[in-house]
Amino acid sequence: MFRASICFFLFLLSLLPSCSSEKPLQQYRPSEFNGIAYIQVSRGSHISVLNLKTGEIGRILTGNKSQSISLSSDKKAIYAFSYNGSARRIDFLTGKSYEWKKIAGGVCNTTSGKAGAILITDPKGLRLLEYEPGTGNVKSLMSIRKGACGIHERKDGSRIYLTNQRLSTVSIINTSDFKILEEIQGAGNSIHNTMVSPSGDTLWVAEGNEFRNGKPYGVGFSKLEAMQGGINIINLQTKALEDFIIVGGNVMDLSFSSDGKYAYVISSQMPEYDEAMLTVVNVAARRVVKNYSLCKSCHIWKGVELPGGKAFVSALQVDEKATADSVKGALESGFFSSEPGGESTLLDRKSTRLNSSHTDISRMPSSA
Repeated sequence: MFRASICFFLFLLSLLPSCSSEKPLQQYRPSEFNGIAYIQVSRGSHISVLNLKTGEIGRILTGNKSQSISLSSDKKAIYAFSYNGSARRIDFLTGKSYEWKKIAGGVCNTTSGKAGAILITDPKGLRLLEYEPGTGNVKSLMSIRKGACGIHERKDGSRIYLTNQRLSTVSIINTSDFKILEEIQGAGNSIHNTMVSPSGDTLWVAEGNEFRNGKPYGVGFSKLEAMQGGINIINLQTKALEDFIIVGGNVMDLSFSSDGKYAYVISSQMPEYDEAMLTVVNVAARRVVKNYSLCKSCHIWKGVELPGGKAFVSALQVDEKATADSVKGALESGFFSSEPGGESTLLDRKSTRLNSSHTDISRMPSSA
């Protein structure tokens, strides 16, 4: 009788729908990205090179405590700028590094200008400079105030936007005579670089939030209720702050994708990880869709500790058309995976060992 009951129960179970026939739960998958991102380690001796397609990391040695970077107009080389005012060119194809050349009293930030020129904020000479890589000529365009650092030239070349961390302002400069047309007040707490949005109607400002009214306020600086960094979005018509996108850490720099759909954002000291990251933001939705690790995976793989256990970055350049092959000539050894074992998908095992040297990273904000 008992056996018959068991058999009847098993028969009833067989009539129930199988779990395997149910549709799997939907899961959001972030968009895939292509190209290469170049990230300057804050006052460090190398540039981190991120393959946006695979997430693999490489690095280019600069040989100096660099602060900012700019791609050449043909995207075949990168210029590294040291905080003490020197510049050097590094070719991607050949890997050739040219001699450092003194061009300014100091360099805080750079941006691409007209006809291949590079605009530079000099925090020591308190000047906005124009550097011509081809000739090496440097021209002073205008004087700037203490705290001025972040710089961006509008695509049509008519305006320059200059951030001042100490004053929490963004100056709008007319490029025809280099006169300040207007100044946006209260642009943030500890602001760094800025860019005009693809639509042209808003200004996206990197908000590090390190300090507020001269007191520690942000992640890695305040010991109590530390504020996350993000993007301040300012309406260029009203000059009012209309939104704030929380990214995390201390946001330093940003760049928009060529189609205007995404913003690439770099941050230092991401919470819980003490990591530097590149974050991708959906411009229309104004929300984070993807994160890339920039520093710790490399250091863990190499067995080299980060100075002070913290990761700091200062500048970003993105080339969405670049590939791993187009830049590997300038890499120290090559791209490698952060997967266990650390073997690269591009190089054989014998060529994946990286130099263990590292330059100390300053904790000071970029425009200090």
